[in-house]
Amino acid sequence: MFIGYSTTLLHNVLRSKEDKKTDWSKNAYQDRRRPSYLLGRPDAFSILMYFKSQYPHVKIVVGGQNAQATADSPELKRFIDYVVTGQGEVSAVRIAKRIAAERSGLNMIDLMPHTGPVLYDIKNNPVDHFNKPETRIRYHETDCIFPSEALPMEIARGCIFKCAFCAFDLNGKKLNEFNRDPQALYDDIMDAYTKYGTTSFMFADDTYNDSVEKIQLLHDLFATLPFKITWSSYIRIDLVVSNMKTAKLLYDSGLRGAMVGIESFHKKAGKTIGKGMDPQRLKDGLVELRKVPGWDEIIIATGMIIGLPYETKESLMESFEYLKSPDCPIDGYGALPLILSPGTKITNDLQKYGYKINESNGQWESEWMTEEEAINISIQWNSARARSNSAKETSLAIQQPITYFPRYENLGYSLSQMKNGQISFAEADERKHVKIMQYYERLNSLETVQ
Repeated sequence: MFIGYSTTLLHNVLRSKEDKKTDWSKNAYQDRRRPSYLLGRPDAFSILMYFKSQYPHVKIVVGGQNAQATADSPELKRFIDYVVTGQGEVSAVRIAKRIAAERSGLNMIDLMPHTGPVLYDIKNNPVDHFNKPETRIRYHETDCIFPSEALPMEIARGCIFKCAFCAFDLNGKKLNEFNRDPQALYDDIMDAYTKYGTTSFMFADDTYNDSVEKIQLLHDLFATLPFKITWSSYIRIDLVVSNMKTAKLLYDSGLRGAMVGIESFHKKAGKTIGKGMDPQRLKDGLVELRKVPGWDEIIIATGMIIGLPYETKESLMESFEYLKSPDCPIDGYGALPLILSPGTKITNDLQKYGYKINESNGQWESEWMTEEEAINISIQWNSARARSNSAKETSLAIQQPITYFPRYENLGYSLSQMKNGQISFAEADERKHVKIMQYYERLNSLETVQ
């Protein structure tokens, strides 16, 4: 059986274990010299170490641009059997065939050439396998989808932008490149609706609104569905502010949760990393955006990166106070320290962007701050957000850590409850635990039947 796991869920399971030999709740960013923090979660190393020690016969496969960047790390090779580069749909099948063949004693050299634990599969085109009916990925009964569950789905892959801090695969693609065929998308949405009653989706596009053409096409496509669709996605908010006509199209097509990557309100920092809109214009635009019919209902959450070029502790404090302000039109935020992933513009030219690597601890330093300082500020921001328990005491900006509202929707919360800060984090964690246990019970019942 080939199973994909969420590192978030795995971390929660490990943290709840009675066996406390390993400190799973340890500060995730503490040991930055380990390359495994680049696997997507800083605690990935602990998860890999645990599972390989407990289940040495199970083959562990990791993927993504960060895993690929650290594929040759000796530490990773201790716990990982395969590192997938490029598009995973093709590689997953090849790996499964290879494992099956190895167990049968067959020579797999011709099937899947690789170096060490790394499977190089960079050139395959995602369009080839997410548009064709025979190769498209669909949910299986072992996924144990719950009735009316909000589901993730992909409309396009890659991003036309190339921000200086970003190492995502297919960054800098051409406009409309690697976009799904509208009919294939319609069929998959209808398949989810027919099987599970799903009407809410999280579209996992790097940038949903990269063109007006795409926004209009999807608006018209969703209008032909026999149900009212709602969805969340990553939205480039400066593109909406600069073209307010798209705001109505986005709302009318079903947008209810927008994750926007503002990253910084510092003018020079934003321009340097590729976020060129003037911060004050952006703030004023967000206020005007809320006046567009329907946009008062939409949850807007943003991500902030701590440690960008020219960003100082003083300017960060100004941004923090803005996010806490009752006048701030943003519903939620999350802060992360700058990660110098291999392959980014910053990493490729450290001196140009004002960084150097401290040889003694492997952390970056700049004339504006150190990585350790960026980590601490991120922790402080997120801790302040988590401590808020009343929308009356603080603004919604510090109250709501919502990335994708379907996550909370699947836990039984209404959009109004999310919007108005009526969610107890402790209660949400308990609901999530119940959901996870229900999933495992259903999965075990399927395994018993088989």
